[in-house]
Amino acid sequence: MKPAVLAQNLGRKLLAQRGSLGLIATFLLPLFISTWYLDAETKTWQRFTRQEKDGLAYMRQAKEVIDLVQKHRGNTQAYLNGDHAFREAVSVLAGKTDASLNAMHEQITRSGLGKTHGNRWRTIEADWTSLKKSALRSSTQENFARHTALIAGIRAHTPGVESAI
Repeated sequence: MKPAVLAQNLGRKLLAQRGSLGLIATFLLPLFISTWYLDAETKTWQRFTRQEKDGLAYMRQAKEVIDLVQKHRGNTQAYLNGDHAFREAVSVLAGKTDASLNAMHEQITRSGLGKTHGNRWRTIEADWTSLKKSALRSSTQENFARHTALIAGIRAHTPGVESAI
């Protein structure tokens, strides 16, 4: 039986036994139960909305990291192919990528995803740090492969990131 029907039945029994107390219970008990149910349902939707908002922020941040690594890959390729004017751009992009990875780390911590996503992002950060240090000294093929592997690692960790934003 539904809670409202149970409340009405209880109210009828109280009305028969106690008079006006039963009448009050007949009207107030269903109102109380409905209010309680509405509050529980609202809290469930608020929790769901908060998770969705955190998920979108996570995906947006991951997409930004991917975009910066792709730009870094292109600029380091240009530098390694002889255009030394890209050295400054590589340095600037490395700083932006560091900042974006720090923002991702904060996003993971803030949203409570550290237990499930923290280790993977630490690995990505370590891969990025290693790549950044050797990017201008490696061969073009190795550099391209390492950037591409890093991008693939981020995409594997955040499936659908490009289509979600």
